[in-house]
Amino acid sequence: MVKRFREDPNGDESALGLCTAGKWVRGTSTLPKVFNQPNGSKLELVWEGRQPMGPRKHPSLFSESLGVLMATSRRFDWTKNWELQDVGDKEWLWDNIKDKWELDETRKEPTLALISGGEFKTKE
Repeated sequence: MVKRFREDPNGDESALGLCTAGKWVRGTSTLPKVFNQPNGSKLELVWEGRQPMGPRKHPSLFSESLGVLMATSRRFDWTKNWELQDVGDKEWLWDNIKDKWELDETRKEPTLALISGGEFKTKE
């Protein structure tokens, strides 16, 4: 989720003349920093051992991009743990994330392990 500005359909402005038409609301993130990159362009990913630390300027951008793909794809059953998710959906996730980040196959297991240890771990 991300905060975004939603305009007021009435276009009201404050008595001070400041533009307050609209308000900040939560909405679905599209992470344009990641997903609007030119084709063939990939973001550098900094690793510390087997742990991805993200790009230098925005360390959480990598994990946020995983979350956006998982949430917007509607492929994953959030009531099941990671091991019970469809193998094809896991491959789809890996293919999409490595299209945007500098990743090779040696990084697949540690990357997907981040997910299996998170939200899906507590599902029965």
